[in-house]
Amino acid sequence: MSIKLFVAGLPHNMTEIELLELFSNHVLVHELNIVKEGTRSLCYGFVQVQNQAFAQRAIDALNGKLIGNRKLVVRLANEKNPARTY
Repeated sequence: MSIKLFVAGLPHNMTEIELLELFSNHVLVHELNIVKEGTRSLCYGFVQVQNQAFAQRAIDALNGKLIGNRKLVVRLANEKNPARTY
């Protein structure tokens, strides 16, 4: 069963390929997407990983990581409202 992660704090110009490379250094990624409005990134997205262990590994490795001047937020997505804030 795959696990969906919510990822926020992405740089405006980050591509899905760059996001894949970032996560692939730590876990096997099944699927991902950066949420956009038209062609403009909304600076968040979702990454699906294989299981809970991979999800925790990604959270431990990437949550709070600085990318440029932005701090990533990586957490489990809430199925009812995946982009809910803390």
